[in-house]
Amino acid sequence: MPLSSSLFLAKDETIERIAPAKKGVYALYDRFAILIYYGSAINIQAAIFDHKYGKHKCTGSAYYFGYEESSDPSSREKELIEEYQRLNKKLPLCNEPVY
Repeated sequence: MPLSSSLFLAKDETIERIAPAKKGVYALYDRFAILIYYGSAINIQAAIFDHKYGKHKCTGSAYYFGYEESSDPSSREKELIEEYQRLNKKLPLCNEPVY
């Protein structure tokens, strides 16, 4: 089952206003709203900012984001990635293979 949130423009003021400083999962999308990354975090807002301004070359240009609070972010992230891979026969562009 995909993320339960809508897509939001990944501008600083939107991230600050919309993304919670709570644990959960998040998705990053390119300017065409194509999913490029699923992640999990203890602080969703901080994680999105880290992708935007950190050393993440692949996700640094994310244009949209979505999120979902979760009591078990790691398991939910794994579920989202497995579902994406099953439907698309590949990982999201910026997710690394998990062995």
